[in-house]
Amino acid sequence: MPVIIIKKYWKQVIGVSLSTDLTKKIESIIQSNITKEVGETTIRALQVGRTIYIQIYLLINTESSAYNTLQQQDNVRASLLTDLTQHFSYLTLDVIFTHSAIWVSRAVNTGR
Repeated sequence: MPVIIIKKYWKQVIGVSLSTDLTKKIESIIQSNITKEVGETTIRALQVGRTIYIQIYLLINTESSAYNTLQQQDNVRASLLTDLTQHFSYLTLDVIFTHSAIWVSRAVNTGR
C-alpha cells in the first residue's frame, strides 16, 4: 500500500470516534428500544474502516422485572440490531445487561 494512502486513511485503519451526528443517531435509536427500567445506559462506539462497532451496557434496576429473562434480553438485541442496521450497513453490536455498576465501570474504564 502506498504511504500516501495509509497516511490519508490512518484514522480509519486504527479506529476513530464517531461524529456527534452519528453518536446522537445511535443514542436515539437505543433509547427508542429500551424501557424506563434501565437505570443507566453506557454506549461505546468506534468506526474502523467502514465497520461501526457499538457496545451498549444496560445497568438494570434490581427492582425491575424488565430484562430478567434471556428471551427479553434477546428481544431487545434483535430490535436494536434491526433498527441500527437500517442506518449502518456494516455493524458489530454487543448489548450487555447487568445489575451491578462495577461491570460497566470496568468495561468502559470510568474509574467508579
